[in-house]
Amino acid sequence: MSVIGKVIWNPQNPTIGQSVKIDVCGPDGKPYDNNQLEYIGINGVAGSAQYLQFLSAGDQKVLVTAMSTDGKPEQSTITITVVAVKPSPPTLAIIADPANNALTQEQIAYLIWLQLMSASLLSRLASLTMNHII
Repeated sequence: MSVIGKVIWNPQNPTIGQSVKIDVCGPDGKPYDNNQLEYIGINGVAGSAQYLQFLSAGDQKVLVTAMSTDGKPEQSTITITVVAVKPSPPTLAIIADPANNALTQEQIAYLIWLQLMSASLLSRLASLTMNHII
């Protein structure tokens, strides 16, 4: 019997640097729990559920491999479309300020990364708060 039913990920269209959860599902469509007897790897790393991040926009390939308990190998490739980060108005204002003309590309990328991480952290905190309130 097949080990890899389907591969799902969330968010569906992540931005550069955003964590993406990859889950390998069995033939029944349910995600494995990383405790299955079969070997499952994502991009060569063992585990049926993993978080990945991508450094560039565009279509990114992820290779899923598996080996059933009877030694039959399988593989599947998924394509995740990663979108570029759109700088927020405050970040654009910092970049456009003539006083910041000397900012390097690395510094601008860092400002955008900070914006992304701040939004991600706030989202996670809100989620944790809501989970504890309920």
